[in-house]
Amino acid sequence: MKLWSESLVTGVAGYALTTLPCVFGILFGVDFVIPFHGRVDSPRPDLLTACTRYDAKHYAGIVDSGYSYDAGRRSNVAFFPAYPLSARVLQACTGWPTIVALLVVANLALAAAFVVLAAYLRVHWPDATLSDRAVVLGLFGLCPAGLFFRMPYSESPFLLVALLVLYGMARRWPIVVLALLAGLATAIRPVGVAVSVAVAWYILSDPSRGNLQRRLFSALVWMPVACWGLLAYMAYQSVEFGTPFAFAQTQEFWTHAAPTHRDLDRKVLSLAIGEPIWSAYVPGTPRHWAVTDSHENPFLSMMFWNPIFFVAAVVLVGLGIRRKWLTGPEAVLGLGLLAIPYVTRAYEMSMASHARFAAIVVPAYVVFARLLKGQPEWATRAVLAGSAVLLMSWTALFSAGYLFF
Repeated sequence: MKLWSESLVTGVAGYALTTLPCVFGILFGVDFVIPFHGRVDSPRPDLLTACTRYDAKHYAGIVDSGYSYDAGRRSNVAFFPAYPLSARVLQACTGWPTIVALLVVANLALAAAFVVLAAYLRVHWPDATLSDRAVVLGLFGLCPAGLFFRMPYSESPFLLVALLVLYGMARRWPIVVLALLAGLATAIRPVGVAVSVAVAWYILSDPSRGNLQRRLFSALVWMPVACWGLLAYMAYQSVEFGTPFAFAQTQEFWTHAAPTHRDLDRKVLSLAIGEPIWSAYVPGTPRHWAVTDSHENPFLSMMFWNPIFFVAAVVLVGLGIRRKWLTGPEAVLGLGLLAIPYVTRAYEMSMASHARFAAIVVPAYVVFARLLKGQPEWATRAVLAGSAVLLMSWTALFSAGYLFF
């Protein structure tokens, strides 16, 4: 009980303090940043409009009108149902506008995720000081791509469930609970499958569950339960649209600065040599960050930072594995959350949104904090301050409608 009471105070404080740069960014973006494709005298967006950009509009459409699918164009079945469904339930209970319900769900989930992260750190890193745990919370909350945690996006609900699974594995919760939570993650985002695989690895790597054959059998039995959200969504699409894979089939229309040739051989070679990553910095190529961005300032361009944040997360998870700072399931989760979007979307999207995808890799924050622990205090403060400035700047541009994905 003491662990959770202390984690509640620490987590809520962490959420409140790290959300301030986002609040200032929204206010600054609404009042002072010229709207994208606008003029100095263009009308300013209101606060709700400033938060309802890009994917947020699709989630709002799902809450208001449900799902639709057209095999010949972009369809909103690409967005998984648990988050908009929870907002619809809240809306039905309160009568709030759609965007308000989506914002409240996202931010309540984020605040709860901070609390669970604080509790998880007490178990995962038992010899960490209060200052060490505060650094992890600060890195997590001030991650520049974490602006999406506070917007009507599904990142925060996903983070909450993923953290509950990590905490549950550390506390040895019953497998049925872990599997059900993992299944919920697959109903929130497609990368939830990484949580399911982490639970399977947790079973396989635990000698107390019998010999390898028995553990393998147990993992296979629990995997359908750990994917129940995805399976339920596929069943719904099969009944409603005549195909269980509508969410995957529509992805061919969700592209950004994609190459003309998209055959499998080219894609495999491109991914193998990291071409979507390094070509973002080769002038004159279709993937160059400045080609499709809203401005030419790399500091304020998410297309410039997407590959950097993604590679940084890969390196941090790799270091955590090498130094044995991460358990097997934590490593599997971290690698899965990075590998799935890279393999499925990096080629088609030219790394667009990959900073956002990397931001949900919780084990990376723990490794980063452990690396900073041996450095001068000013280095930690500089990292946190720089993150806060970038978070506020990105939020301001996002609020003004700039191409931030």
